[in-house]
Amino acid sequence: MGEKLSKHLYLEEQKLENYESDQRKFFNYLSFPESVFLPADKERLIVLNSKWRGHHWNLDIYTFNYTTVIEKIIGGKDKNILLANHTSTATVRLGEVKHIHGLLDNDMVIGVNDKSQISNEKFHHNRDILESIVKSECNRANRNNIDSHFTNKINSANLICVFGSSIGDTDNKWWELIGERLKSDCHLIIFSRGAEISPRIRHMQARAERTLRNFFLSKTKLAEEEMEVVEEKIFIGLNTGMFDGILKKNEK
Repeated sequence: MGEKLSKHLYLEEQKLENYESDQRKFFNYLSFPESVFLPADKERLIVLNSKWRGHHWNLDIYTFNYTTVIEKIIGGKDKNILLANHTSTATVRLGEVKHIHGLLDNDMVIGVNDKSQISNEKFHHNRDILESIVKSECNRANRNNIDSHFTNKINSANLICVFGSSIGDTDNKWWELIGERLKSDCHLIIFSRGAEISPRIRHMQARAERTLRNFFLSKTKLAEEEMEVVEEKIFIGLNTGMFDGILKKNEK
């Protein structure tokens, strides 16, 4: 299955050769994610970020994607890239891009979150099988330290953005960790697509956002009273257009 998926995604990635990327627009999206929000949420995010005004900001990307689309957009550089200036004296820099599930041709990880998601209990004590289909076990066998790096980044983050994820059960480890981090000085933005909501009934968007917020919280191990506290720290970016216009098809 891994080989077939790898070949399919490789062919899909090659289609990028027919596109050119707007690197500056991509950098601005990364640096100022609040820019795509409705006024009230945008203002709240700006106020939150003002606590670190005057400090240099370091941004890291941990992608669950196997392709190198991000690396292609940023021009092949791998770390310490100047993205923007958020004040006259403070910068926003991209620290690094890491692939939590590996790449198409290196340390590719496909599987479940833990052995409880394997229905055949005979496999629960089979190390060969666990290292093949349990993601954390596979990364441990690969000895790339990616899980510990990602854990450290989450535990030190002040703002976490999740984009393009189904927030599925097979990555529960990370949703639980982010949930714990929200109990500290940290906020979360979840960017997601859903059914288009007419501006005439925009109040319906609040309902859709609440549903997604509760869905994420259901993936954590937070107690009910803890959820009530941290839910105010979760911003939902629904159909914001985040990253729109990054790729433009060549007219040649």
